[in-house]
Amino acid sequence: KNGYASALNNIARINSVQEQYDSAITYYKNALIAFQEAKNKNGMGEALNNLGAAYLEKKDFVSAELSYRTSLKLLKEAADSTSNIVDAFINLGILYRELNKTDSALTYLQDALKISRVIDYPLGIANSLLEIGKLFFSRSENNESKKYLSEGLAIAVSIHAISTAKNYYELLYEIAKEEGDAKQSLVYYELFVQMKDSLFNEEKNNRIRALVIQKETEKRDMEINREKEKRKLTIISGVTLVLISIGIGYFRYK
Repeated sequence: KNGYASALNNIARINSVQEQYDSAITYYKNALIAFQEAKNKNGMGEALNNLGAAYLEKKDFVSAELSYRTSLKLLKEAADSTSNIVDAFINLGILYRELNKTDSALTYLQDALKISRVIDYPLGIANSLLEIGKLFFSRSENNESKKYLSEGLAIAVSIHAISTAKNYYELLYEIAKEEGDAKQSLVYYELFVQMKDSLFNEEKNNRIRALVIQKETEKRDMEINREKEKRKLTIISGVTLVLISIGIGYFRYK
């Protein structure tokens, strides 16, 4: 069941990358049900976290917040879920920044950064620093933003986190452009394009993998349904034979 749930979760992630959010939401919900049946709280928390991100992309802030908070509650009850808790804090920070509640957003992002440093979770550190940098840029505090971005970019590059590095270069390009630094903005833009191209190739491979997983999942569902129908027919046949036997016995007795 956990493998099936993870497959659904992975298909949903690919849908999200392709901006097919309605489809992603459906798969995340199915993954959530499968994790629930497997009594896997960590998996449920992760699926809810991803579900919240899909709702956020659709600007459904109420559903996003509910998903994130339910995710956080489950993850706190689960074992070995600290990195997922970091992701939940980051997502809540992003949500509140979108809602212009920047003080609350900063609190969640700083908590995510603190936990990431304690458990030595480099991607969590890089993503926390990126979102804090975005927050300060939204407040027009560019120098403060660049302080966080400088540290985070170095980590993202060192762990080859292409998607995160792309987001760093894009934000640094925006800052340099706003500050009128044409030379630096061009450098960051070129690096952003390089990362975007690398990410496109990676996503292309992921799409192929997702199609394979989707076909395997559909095949598995069909086999499960066939088995259910077979069992149902067996039961019906058995009951029919019993009834016939009872009927024959009754008439013989008479």
